[in-house]
Amino acid sequence: KNIRNEIHLEMTPMVSVAVGNFTPHRMPGGRIVFVLQELMDTVDDTELTITTVNGFDSRNSRLPYVGVAGCAEIPSQPLKLSMIDESLDATEWPIPTLFEEPLFVAGPRIKYVRINQDNYFPSALNVLSIALETNIALGADYNTVIEISNLLGALAPTGAISLRNTAVGSDHYILFSSKIGGPPGEGHWDDDAKTLTLYLVGYTARDTLLSFGVQVENPSVAQSAPVLTLKITQGIMISAVVTSDISNNAIDKLLEALVVSQSYFTDSTEMRQSSDNPGKANRISLVLSANADLRATSRSYSEFVITFSNLRGAVYPSGAVPLESPVVVVDASSGATQVGAVDSASYFKAGPANSNAPGYGLWDNEHKVLKLWLPRGFTLT
Repeated sequence: KNIRNEIHLEMTPMVSVAVGNFTPHRMPGGRIVFVLQELMDTVDDTELTITTVNGFDSRNSRLPYVGVAGCAEIPSQPLKLSMIDESLDATEWPIPTLFEEPLFVAGPRIKYVRINQDNYFPSALNVLSIALETNIALGADYNTVIEISNLLGALAPTGAISLRNTAVGSDHYILFSSKIGGPPGEGHWDDDAKTLTLYLVGYTARDTLLSFGVQVENPSVAQSAPVLTLKITQGIMISAVVTSDISNNAIDKLLEALVVSQSYFTDSTEMRQSSDNPGKANRISLVLSANADLRATSRSYSEFVITFSNLRGAVYPSGAVPLESPVVVVDASSGATQVGAVDSASYFKAGPANSNAPGYGLWDNEHKVLKLWLPRGFTLT
C-alpha cells in the first residue's frame, strides 16, 4: 500500500516529532533521518512530503541522496535529477517547472516595472499607473512589502490612500493594503517622505504582471520627472529604478511619472471692447485660453483668483459687477474666433464665500482692478 506522510520541519531548533510511521530527525550538516517506528510490509511506493523554508540566497538545484539503513543495508543512491550548469550566473539559470527541480531557489528580480501618469499640469489630479512583474511569487504569507520612493512633488494626505484599477478586467489593486492584514484596495502614503508603501494581503504567482493605480495631486510648479525606485521586501530585498517608455525622438509627458509642465495663458488670451466713443457704455470682452485645466482649490492653494489690473479709464461702481455669457472663444484648430455656447460667466463669483451667486466679478473702481473667483473646476483649453 502507498503511505503518504506530510512532515513540517522548523528551522530552529532541531526537533523530533512522530508523524505516521516515521519520526523525523534533523541532523547536523543538513541531513534528515526518518526512523521507522513500526513494521511496514510493502513493496509499493512510499511518498514522504517534506515542507521546508527556502533560504534567502538563490541557488541551483541540489542532488539529494537517499539511503535506507536497517536490518538490510541498502547503499545510498542520488536522486536522478537533471542538472543545470553551475558555472552560469544565477541570472542566467533556466527556470525549471516548479515541481521538477527540488531545492531550486530562483534568483529573485523585478522583471518589469513602469509608472505612467494621466495629467502633467500643475496642481492637477494625476493618476499614476503602476505595472509590475517579478519572477517570484508575492503574498501575505511571505510578508511581502512593496515601497515606491522618491515620488517628489506628489501631494496627498499622509495615511491610507485608495488604489484603483488601471487595466480592463484587472482587480490587482485589492491585493494590497495600507498595513499588515489591513483592508484591501489601499496603500499607505507618507507625504513627508513622498513614499507609497503597499502591504500584500493577497497572493500572486510569479511572472504575473500586476497593474494598479493611485491618484495624487501634482505640484503647483513645473518640474522634470524624478527618478523613482521600487523596492520589494519579503525576507530578501530586491529593488529597481523605475523606467519610462519615452523615446529620444518623441517625448510624451504622460509616460514619465510626475513630470509637470509649466502652465500659462496662450496667445489666444485677449481683451476686446464694443465701443470707442467717449462716455458711451462699453462692453469689455475677456477671452481666456490656457494650456491647463483650472481647479478651484488644491493642496497648494485655498482659492483660485483671476485678476485683471490696470484697466485705466473704465468706470463702474466698486462692488459686484455682473458678467455676461456666452463668451467669445477661440477655435484652436483654425485660430478663428466665434461665439461659443459655454456659459462661462457661471464659473465665476465676486468673492470666495459660498453665498456669493455665480455670474459676478468684483470691481475695484479706485485701483481699476477686476477679480474673478473660481468656485469650481474650469476647462480653458
